[in-house]
Amino acid sequence: MAVHFKSVSAVNLSPDNTRAGWDVFFERADTPPPTDPKVESLRGQYEETVFVLQSMDLHDEDFQNLFNALIVGAQVGLQGEISGSNLDAGANQLDQVRRKMVSLASKDRDRYLLQLVGVGVVVSLGALLLAGLVVALPHIKGLAVLGEARFQSVRAWLLPGCLLHPGLCLGVVFAAFVANRSFTFELIRKMDPYAFTPLMRILFISLVSYVLLAVLWFNIIQLGAGGYLLNSVQTNPQAGFLIGLVCGVSEPVVVQILLSRLKPEERSKKP
Repeated sequence: MAVHFKSVSAVNLSPDNTRAGWDVFFERADTPPPTDPKVESLRGQYEETVFVLQSMDLHDEDFQNLFNALIVGAQVGLQGEISGSNLDAGANQLDQVRRKMVSLASKDRDRYLLQLVGVGVVVSLGALLLAGLVVALPHIKGLAVLGEARFQSVRAWLLPGCLLHPGLCLGVVFAAFVANRSFTFELIRKMDPYAFTPLMRILFISLVSYVLLAVLWFNIIQLGAGGYLLNSVQTNPQAGFLIGLVCGVSEPVVVQILLSRLKPEERSKKP
């Protein structure tokens, strides 16, 4: 039986010996055999699992139990003379540790989703209050002298912009719940695809929604959802809600469309 690693041990790389410095060290044999893909794959999975474990917000006791279980599993599977049964035992131990990590991390997932809902509710209520103010402007004494035409011009822009936010918040929350409904080890560090906080996620989608609103307003592109044309936002302010919803649910698609179409083109002046 081949010896790939003569020892597998826990090391702390932190100068002050804190929890963040713990890692697993694989010391190769003096004369290692040819590389075995199965051995290297299992080693890489243990190193990745330690990295993910370090990123989790756990009590010291939970962290230590999981870390110790990883060290034992790595020693069983990869230290000294290795056979197929060693690798299987190491892989089984790794799978059990990852399952426990997923169980503990699901609490962080729930907390993240609830925070996203909370931020979405606050942003939506603020936007709806502003929308109500915009609708009420013509009825406020002292402002009527500005003229109905000016009010209509202001409302045409502000009302769809206000209604973007309830739509995008609903879309963001829906997309987050769908993406995290089946929680796996791979999602522990990727509850948000860009590692955004809930507030940053809402701000980012808001920015995307405003850009799309401007693009549709000036008819740079023609975009629809089902049989509904989103360009109707000029005459139908409620379309702003649907624009936000589309951005919240399908942000990667929307961003790709915007990047491909928002490119300046040189055009010759007509004679």
